[in-house]
Amino acid sequence: AFWCGCDMGQMDKIFRASGLMRPKWDEMHGASTYGEMTLQKAIEGCSETYDPTKSTSTTVASNSVINPPIALGPWELDPGYRLWKCANGKKRACVTTTPPLVLADVHDTGSGRIRALVGIPLNGKMKETVIDRSKLSSSTEIVKALSPLGANITTANSRDVVAFLTDMENAFSATRKKISCVSHLGWADCPLDRFMPYDQDDDFRFSPDEDFAGKTLPFLEPAGAFENWRGYIGAVCDAHPAVRALVAASFASPLVPVLSVQTFMVYIWGMSRSGKTPSLKAAASVWGDPNERQDSYYHTFSDTPKALIRYAAFLHDLPVVIDELQSRGAVGGQDGKRKAVEDLIYALSLGHEREGLSSDRSMKRSGSWRSLTIATGEIPIIGNSTQQGAANRVLEINAEPFADPREAVRLHKFLISNYGTAGKIYISKLRQRGQDWIKSQWEAFRARYGELVINSPQANGILLLGFADALANFLVFEKQADWNSTTEDSSFLVQWLCEHTPSFEDGDTDLKAIQFLSAWLYQNYSRFERKGECHA
Repeated sequence: AFWCGCDMGQMDKIFRASGLMRPKWDEMHGASTYGEMTLQKAIEGCSETYDPTKSTSTTVASNSVINPPIALGPWELDPGYRLWKCANGKKRACVTTTPPLVLADVHDTGSGRIRALVGIPLNGKMKETVIDRSKLSSSTEIVKALSPLGANITTANSRDVVAFLTDMENAFSATRKKISCVSHLGWADCPLDRFMPYDQDDDFRFSPDEDFAGKTLPFLEPAGAFENWRGYIGAVCDAHPAVRALVAASFASPLVPVLSVQTFMVYIWGMSRSGKTPSLKAAASVWGDPNERQDSYYHTFSDTPKALIRYAAFLHDLPVVIDELQSRGAVGGQDGKRKAVEDLIYALSLGHEREGLSSDRSMKRSGSWRSLTIATGEIPIIGNSTQQGAANRVLEINAEPFADPREAVRLHKFLISNYGTAGKIYISKLRQRGQDWIKSQWEAFRARYGELVINSPQANGILLLGFADALANFLVFEKQADWNSTTEDSSFLVQWLCEHTPSFEDGDTDLKAIQFLSAWLYQNYSRFERKGECHA
């Protein structure tokens, strides 16, 4: 009745052409048919009818410089944000009630790309998203990019929408607002500058690529009170050094670019059911939701190397957490798994994706990262056949975090509803201290406790975890008010790590090779004498 102007004949015609038409519609009920009675009842209940010359004003909250009504060529955007296609100055057809509008040009500081901040008027609000500009000029890509967000754009109207955006670009590009964004987590540009996702505002945004939009949720929605997390996790770390080491590694990850140190993997292995997975989740809970679910922060070695590398680029400065080395499928048993993990270690330590060609033969965009990797498993990574380069990139810890499995279960249950509150506080206090203070204290820490790690091939890695442990205790857990006393307490972790990681003698494959050759030569010296059995 509203759309037909209470025209009963037009209403009857439309209904008969629909899939709702049934023989009952023409059945007589007294002097009228069932259909006539139904239409009359609808007309009586209709208080107003549609007038195409009248625009209904809708207030849309937005920072946009685009204020309808706008008449531009064959297009008219009315006050209700409905887009019309006109002819001879008259509205001919409504293209869409949710037209996309480019609100700002967005400079991606990481990749250098110019993207578009697009607003979609929905339910009285402007829903905003950042997408590649190329998608706005393709009638196919614009449907894929914007229709899932609620825009009424289909293959039937997408060509008109693209033509409208092209005309709007020509008219408003010079006066459009310019903002910046970054598509990865962590430090946006320089260390101790903006840290994503905590420090975004109207002029600088965190806008991940479309493929990673869902993966931001674990870092955007913290759970529980920070005081509860600090009290519980602090007590667990005091009682269990292995958990303390992994949590320290998590706090150490954003320090990698600040201190200009090499990235590496912290890997803890030991018996099953010893609480390695809850310990890894405790480390991840510093920054976000560590629980297994879709688009989770939590990953396993069963994920493809390519997926893990791309995720590392997205995390950028946040630690990569990978569980269950034993879940890795590889030909050749444990040696095959080690070889596959060695390749992954090399790839993660590069700090950037390898360049390659996309399906259209253009160069793929390659991401980069500066973070630590924290991983667990039931077998060691470093073995007799491990290349020295891979061994130098792994701080391998042999320990069982919990002697009592019930403590691990309690930690797991606690982390279901307590996570993501500590990272923001830690970053804020690091920024307050400043880079000069952090660097000077790092050098002092190395000088003070360097002798403890003199026999370790991963001396810098152990010292970095000890230093991060001191920073976390001082700035986040606030165990002591004096910095020097805090560093003394963290020297315990340095000593514990030295006792639970390979020494030079255990881990140097070059030395092992020399020892093997020396022993073989000694056992077979007679073969090399002139009168030996092999003398020709």
